Amino acid sequence: MRVNVSLRPPDRTAIPMSLVRASLEGAVHRGVPLRPLLRLAELSPDALDGDGWVASEQFARLLQAAGHTMRDEGVGFLERPIRPGSFSMMCHATISAPNLRRALLRAARYWRLMREDLVIRPSERGEECIMTIEFPGRDVPARYFVESFFVLLIRWASWMIDANILLNRTGFTFGPAAYADEYEFMFPGQHYFDQPVNFVAFSSRYLSMPVAQDTQTLSTFLARAPAGLLRQHRNDVSLMGQVRKMLSAAEPPARGSDRA
Repeated sequence: MRVNVSLRPPDRTAIPMSLVRASLEGAVHRGVPLRPLLRLAELSPDALDGDGWVASEQFARLLQAAGHTMRDEGVGFLERPIRPGSFSMMCHATISAPNLRRALLRAARYWRLMREDLVIRPSERGEECIMTIEFPGRDVPARYFVESFFVLLIRWASWMIDANILLNRTGFTFGPAAYADEYEFMFPGQHYFDQPVNFVAFSSRYLSMPVAQDTQTLSTFLARAPAGLLRQHRNDVSLMGQVRKMLSAAEPPARGSDRA
């Protein structure tokens, strides 16, 4: 019996099979056999043929298996692999930043030094921070890579300041996916498709919030990845809690302090 993917199971962290299939498109394109990956994730060989749900822990194991097998944290979606340890090194490069603004600028600089085919641009426009992902001189990779990279960045940033960053809106250069219902959980807020650029937008007030983590908590964070990144950061996620955190953030930076 086929399960209606629009009916979310009791486990709200479960992953729809349509999204699981999308996550493996890079591996399929590279000719990587899927059965060994499914076996490592404790999924049946015919699991991808259905429309059910997968536990987030199994999905995390599947992503780990694919990345390890391919030696590519981008799991086959970019022409050149993202070397294992790249995300970890980004975290280490940013953990000493005084606030989120500086952390995002350092992260953008890190990826600019590491890659020529992937550019992260954080910018402030009025009361919003706009983060874009660009792929200079290349076709935009499959939607899953763009979506997952945004999820990774926002949940990492939320962890850094120990506050769940509430998105105002998200825009994509492509149309809605088969799992578009999941955007409510992946990207809370308004969603726009067929846009000129891929972006997420959130209040610029978050940028002044101090980094609440250190090298010790970073070790725990990395040990729990990627499973920990499949869930939204949890602390005081109420609207009033977010307002209190933003109001208690550091004063606006002095001129020139936006430099990484």
